[in-house]
Amino acid sequence: AGACGAGVPLREPDVSLCMSEQDLLAMFEGSLRPFAAYSSGRLRVQGDLNTAMKLETLIKHLKTT
Repeated sequence: AGACGAGVPLREPDVSLCMSEQDLLAMFEGSLRPFAAYSSGRLRVQGDLNTAMKLETLIKHLKTT
């Protein structure tokens, strides 16, 4: 279970991701991989990095539904 959106979360998240709208769109389009965004500083992660790296799996799942 989870939630996403702009601003302050309603409860303490396991992981928080910070990135531009353009980079998020690029991830969903497939032109930017989450690990590449993270290693270049375009994706900032606070919290559990292993959970954050599941973002790529989530994107793939959303694209197939």
